[in-house]
Amino acid sequence: MGKTALALRWAHRVAPGFPERQFYLDLRGHAPDAAMTTGEALARLLRSLGVPSAQIPPHEDEQASLYRSLLADRRVLVVLDNAASPQQVRPLLPGSSRSLVVVTSRSQLSGLVARDGAHRLTLDVLTPTQATELLRRIIGSRRIKNEPDAATELARRCGHLPLALRIAGERVASRRHATVGGLVGELADEENRLSTLATDDDDEYAAVGTVFSWSYRALSPEAARAFRLLGLHAGPDMSAPAAAALVGAPMGETRRLLTALTSAHLLQETGRDRYRFHDLVRLYALERANAEETEESRAEAIRRVLAWYVHTATAAGRAFIPPAVIAQTGAFPVGGPPAGCQPPAFAGHDQALDWCETENANLVAAVYQANRSGEHVAAWQIPIALGNFLFLRKPWTSWVSILQLSRCSAEQISDRAGEARMRLLLGIAYRDIGRPDEAVGYCRQALVVCKNVGFSLRAADAGEDLVGVFGPGEGPWVVVPAVDERADGGG
Repeated sequence: MGKTALALRWAHRVAPGFPERQFYLDLRGHAPDAAMTTGEALARLLRSLGVPSAQIPPHEDEQASLYRSLLADRRVLVVLDNAASPQQVRPLLPGSSRSLVVVTSRSQLSGLVARDGAHRLTLDVLTPTQATELLRRIIGSRRIKNEPDAATELARRCGHLPLALRIAGERVASRRHATVGGLVGELADEENRLSTLATDDDDEYAAVGTVFSWSYRALSPEAARAFRLLGLHAGPDMSAPAAAALVGAPMGETRRLLTALTSAHLLQETGRDRYRFHDLVRLYALERANAEETEESRAEAIRRVLAWYVHTATAAGRAFIPPAVIAQTGAFPVGGPPAGCQPPAFAGHDQALDWCETENANLVAAVYQANRSGEHVAAWQIPIALGNFLFLRKPWTSWVSILQLSRCSAEQISDRAGEARMRLLLGIAYRDIGRPDEAVGYCRQALVVCKNVGFSLRAADAGEDLVGVFGPGEGPWVVVPAVDERADGGG
């Protein structure tokens, strides 16, 4: 049993002692580019406590204060899974000693012990006896009894890690004529050949990398390619349509490939059409992608999935706007989706809002990936397409740094239209979080850029206090709250 499974099982057992509420958050601390920010975590907890999104304070310190005040007289259990650092956890600790927090991490989190009085429980690997017992449950008593020494050696070569043991056990159990000893020999041979990413800090990966290779090599060529390309996904989980974009395959074929990967224990199905890698499996998938896919193949897959996020976010953004306003202002000028990119249609506001909230962490990770991989247009188009969602939910504290990155991407390629839009969006963000000087500064800069490239800013035809950003020959690209008139004085 891994750290998450153990924490959840224990939490379920003690839940009756915390009748008022129990909370679970995956902080995604070890997911590249996708760790949950403190602001995002606090906002989720506050919404779970019944605070409407519009009433959640913009500043993290205010959010933390409200969170603690709401829990002051309650006895709650909070499970914070996959924490990256004490700094990520500390604002999420209730102020009352009546509550209990369980934190899991691959790091020691010594700061929580020293400063916050946490009690550390180091989860060791299984003992040899426990590891052999797990193999017995998976493979069967008779086969383990016939090869006791081989079972002990298999457990040792799996590092006594539950994930590796389960994969190895399933490999024997699924083959009637396979022997435990034969698998041990195969593992020994592979250990001599497999190049892994292991370092002094990757002992777990070193122990399971070879085991992953068994399942990987048993895949069809198409499923193996899908496994490699899915490893390029930057977010903590993915939908089936996002997987189809990465793989570049129709949905029907993609579903078959996803089923093959889940059957091989290389991918976890977490909900309807939603999948995620165990963090160590993702490392292995990424290693295989770097080793076996060409640079161009990897770049094309990343471009496909980023295009899918851009166009799906655009479709979601349009669903927030009444059809009459769309007819009046025109569509977002992102062009048609590329071949093979099939963004879904949204039935209305609620469905679009649900998609944006579900995909928020993936969209954040996509912006980082777009910037890092040189896909700078996508890096600024994603937050602009999400503008209506951002205006509604106002997750600015966790998005300001992302918007800055998007602005840098626009500047990197001298995309003045993108730069103007990002500066205006930053101005609105800073206005909403109570930093008016910075808000006015960014809006002033946006207006200067607009004047230099022939854009214009004018009130929306609906007569409301709105401003549209216009490009030559196009309608308002995004409708946003009006900027302070003082910004018009910039030069």
